[in-house]
Amino acid sequence: MTANVRAIDERRRLVERSQELCLALLRTDLDLAYSFLRLAHTELNLGAAPHAAELIEKAVTAHDHVIRQLERPAFGFEQERRALERDARELFQAIAATLGRLGIPPGNSRDT
Repeated sequence: MTANVRAIDERRRLVERSQELCLALLRTDLDLAYSFLRLAHTELNLGAAPHAAELIEKAVTAHDHVIRQLERPAFGFEQERRALERDARELFQAIAATLGRLGIPPGNSRDT
């Protein structure tokens, strides 16, 4: 194997590993957003709506970050990307339901 072929293979391997790590970070962002939502539910149950709204805003920020990153072109890992997109949609629905408990339409969460 020539040095050029080895270099190309190494670069390909590094790109794939980088994409795997990016997807893992996006999964972590979604998990964090769900944690914020669970805390927001707890705050709502305790009657602390302003703090719940702050936590929801953090969940929205994490969701928006995941969506922006998934819109970037990438090579491969389509199954993982589709799973993240599905999970991001489910997160958005959970955020909307939580905002509904606060009486805030989903499009107005940044006004809290």
